[in-house]
Amino acid sequence: MTIQAARAQLALAVEGTWAAIGDLAGVRSRLGSGESDLTDVLAEVVAGMDAATLRYWQCVRAYDPVAQLRDATRRLSGPWPAWRRSVEDSARQCEQPFALAGDALRVCCQELCELARSTPYDQLRRTS
Repeated sequence: MTIQAARAQLALAVEGTWAAIGDLAGVRSRLGSGESDLTDVLAEVVAGMDAATLRYWQCVRAYDPVAQLRDATRRLSGPWPAWRRSVEDSARQCEQPFALAGDALRVCCQELCELARSTPYDQLRRTS
């Protein structure tokens, strides 16, 4: 794989991840406007977060894309090896925000389940 192809593949992976995250912002705005039910929105957010996380791990951090990027820059000199290291460092820094978002979603789901257990169904639908 050439450096141009590796850069293009990385750019596509990052763009797709950002698109999945952008979809979550639209879901959030619908909730703020009262257009959607909380349980429906939470399900959409969980699905969107799962899609973004999967894309991150498969297209940015997986062995194949990293190995292709390393192979492409290993043959080159000059700024390319340093650039590759900065790309890898930047990709690693995204891991914690994904983990924190996943933790927050788990807490939301747990709270909804606890609320559902302690609240009659009719009342739960009106408050969510």
